[in-house]
Amino acid sequence: MKKIFTLHFIFLFTATMCFSQNLLRILPTNWWDIEGFPGSITEATFTIQPQGTYMDVGMYLTIADDQSGFPAEEWLEAVLDFNLPEGSIVYDSWLWMMDDTTIVKADVLDIWTATQDYNAIVDRQSDPSILYRKNNGGYQIRIYPLPGSGTRRVKISFLVPAIWSVEDVSTWLPIDILSTSSTILNNFNVITFPNSMWSNPRFEGIPDVAFETVQDATFGEVLVAEVPKFYVNKPFKFEVDAPLNSDGVFAQKLDEGIDKFYQLIYFPPELPEGYNPKKLVFLFDHNDSQTQIKRNDLYDYVKQNCESNLTEDDQFNFIFSSPDGSQLLMDSWITGDEASMDLVFNQMTDSIHNHSDFLQLMEDGIAFIENNGGEGDLVVFASSDAIYWNSQNRDRRDTIYQKLTDNNIKVHIINYQTQNFYYEWVWQGPDFWTYWNQNFYQNLTLSSAGNMFGSLEGTSNIWANIPSLFSTLKSNDYNFDLHTSLNNGFTFDRFEQSFLGQSHNTNQPILQIGKYIGDFPLEVNYSAIVDSVFAFENISINPSDIYESDTLAREIWFGHHLREMENLVSGTNSIQEVIDLSIQERVLSKYTAFLALDLEQGAEPCLGCWEFDEPFIVETEDLETDSGIEILAFPNPFTEECTIDLKLKEGFDIDEASLTIFDAFGKNILTKDLNDLVNSKQTQWQWNGIDASGQQLSAGVYFVIIQTDKGVATTKLTLMK
Repeated sequence: MKKIFTLHFIFLFTATMCFSQNLLRILPTNWWDIEGFPGSITEATFTIQPQGTYMDVGMYLTIADDQSGFPAEEWLEAVLDFNLPEGSIVYDSWLWMMDDTTIVKADVLDIWTATQDYNAIVDRQSDPSILYRKNNGGYQIRIYPLPGSGTRRVKISFLVPAIWSVEDVSTWLPIDILSTSSTILNNFNVITFPNSMWSNPRFEGIPDVAFETVQDATFGEVLVAEVPKFYVNKPFKFEVDAPLNSDGVFAQKLDEGIDKFYQLIYFPPELPEGYNPKKLVFLFDHNDSQTQIKRNDLYDYVKQNCESNLTEDDQFNFIFSSPDGSQLLMDSWITGDEASMDLVFNQMTDSIHNHSDFLQLMEDGIAFIENNGGEGDLVVFASSDAIYWNSQNRDRRDTIYQKLTDNNIKVHIINYQTQNFYYEWVWQGPDFWTYWNQNFYQNLTLSSAGNMFGSLEGTSNIWANIPSLFSTLKSNDYNFDLHTSLNNGFTFDRFEQSFLGQSHNTNQPILQIGKYIGDFPLEVNYSAIVDSVFAFENISINPSDIYESDTLAREIWFGHHLREMENLVSGTNSIQEVIDLSIQERVLSKYTAFLALDLEQGAEPCLGCWEFDEPFIVETEDLETDSGIEILAFPNPFTEECTIDLKLKEGFDIDEASLTIFDAFGKNILTKDLNDLVNSKQTQWQWNGIDASGQQLSAGVYFVIIQTDKGVATTKLTLMK
């Protein structure tokens, strides 16, 4: 009987892998209720650091049950579905145990074993989490148990594609995940690190939010920005200055014995755009009740992308759903040159309306193309109401299909609906999450060879989807070859990061990741042709211009390698090869999952894995370079007793100091009254690993913090058993 139950669970669990949305649910495990109750994210911190072709992101979330009404003794399950930018690489997952102090680092298992283990553990009411990638590119993490009205904490580590220009390196943070919360956070933190290579960290789109320098007990100076909830659904990116050399090139290397990796960002010579001029009709069908995206933000961002991507050879128009019928921005095509766009956009005061009439909007968009040359594509931005398929609307739908075919019109849809998804119960076949117009949208784009973007389609947030669409529309007959080699050796197994048309479109940077054998300098040979125009360039990158890379360069390369292997899977043997490599390198694949077990199931506590979840910080304005005291500790590490040696400087009074010991999670373990110590130039105190209540502490990392009126002195202690 148990075996039948497990197989049934696996079928249901696997079936849900086909669909993705940003959605947080709280599920009672003794119900077959997949919809569950809405959950909340009560704390969120993102750490971010550039890593060349990617940026490293750590996402710390505290998930809470504040809607179900279940008592604390009721064990629930938290299920978070989320999307990341295309090409992201997930390489780690941590789970805080129920005591909220012990952290477990997840193991990588094949998805089938992980699923069975997770099910069995949930049945035993233990402490697991499972994180996996869905078939359409989205992700899901499940956490159990979550006490009724309680909280659980997780961290997910991943690499997101970096967006390069000659001035800056940027990326979107997946903050749209926070919009899944039924109770919106007042703010969330973004943390990065001072680095001379990646200078001037900032946000594009929210210039009034800045990073401030704070002091962390372990890592020293870190940069922290507190972002108000107002910006959760706004278009903003994290960015730093681009560290290009004099030739406009960036290169890194990682020498790990047998495996050696390099990353290269190369900006080719300017070439003609070389693509067929576009005629685009942008259609807007908006309903406030279906989305958290604000109309003015959307309108402004679409205008911004038009200005960045359209040329004088392109033509466009805007049409808006309106209570008085569809409203055209202009009665004829608008030329995509800067002057024309400025003139038209500046006179447009009333933008997107809170009105939805999708069929009418499509009919009017098609009619505009038919009446203005019969050539063009439709780009639809929709958060629409349901279309009810009575006989009249079915006839209108069929006519729309026919006219799209007759006029060879492509339809591209960006669905930015974030509310009112529903669970479709199917009599035969898997159940699934959907929204009312999903089938219609998919049929429109598939039948016309267009593109479909939306959270259920596994794509990232709307702010990344809009430039993604433009980069797709700008694809052309650009052909190039970028060959890298070493004077004494060679490069091989090269991959290219192609997010937003990089390494693909004309006049875009080429981002290459590869392996090498031998010694630098690195020789770069580029050749290309567009519209019968040739370009050639040869550059030699000296060793002095090649930065040392973080070890994450390995995960970047293997992330690309695993994707390539997945695309070439032809049977069980090749699937097993993907699984084995994913487990070996701790990089998530479509056939593996991160499974965090509790200590009773054999998991190891992850000492030092706290990082910046609750950083102990002191504002730098309260610090001075000379705190008046120096801390020495010996032996360190220690097993029974450690001597803490306080060396006081001239004119310093010990009565003015306070000594506190914190654990690795920022919890106050012990405060020492220094008034009973001798007021001398050197004071020693023995600590035996006992906390304020007299309890013996477990093995781990602890921090001695001495606060004076001049500043702060810290040291790290390691207690071993």
